[in-house]
Amino acid sequence: MANNIDEVLVRIRADSLCAVYPPREVPAIQTHLKLPEDLKRFYSLCGGLKLFENSNYSFEIISPELLIPSNIKILGQQYIEDASSSWYIVASSGQDQFISIDLSEAKNGRCYDSFMDAHAVVGSCAIVANTFTNLLVGLYNSKGDYLYWLKPEFKKIGDAYD
Repeated sequence: MANNIDEVLVRIRADSLCAVYPPREVPAIQTHLKLPEDLKRFYSLCGGLKLFENSNYSFEIISPELLIPSNIKILGQQYIEDASSSWYIVASSGQDQFISIDLSEAKNGRCYDSFMDAHAVVGSCAIVANTFTNLLVGLYNSKGDYLYWLKPEFKKIGDAYD
């Protein structure tokens, strides 16, 4: 599979079971945070996408205007003192199924399982990818069949609070 955003998007665009939205703009975020280069490139090429819409595990990489703090979306308020204050929703699979991306300097680009029962719970926030590109590759390769980070063959990366 592809190893950069451009190559990944070529594969996804060619897949009739996926939809890639036209580009809009690069998201605006708080000044002390940083968009990872691969996510910035992604939003310069498209305005989000939908993977395997009619599958059990369909995911949407959200449009740039919906890139908002995970705590606000999931918990209803920000918790400035918590590590999760730098996490933003990057993918969604239904109303309470999310993946967050870390925009902090120290952990920039790491992606976490932010499903309702796991978000901001120490020991329950699995790192599902070290980069946005790896997240997109993992979701695409899953073909909507199952969450790739819950499969037995997935090599655990750690927890967001490690």
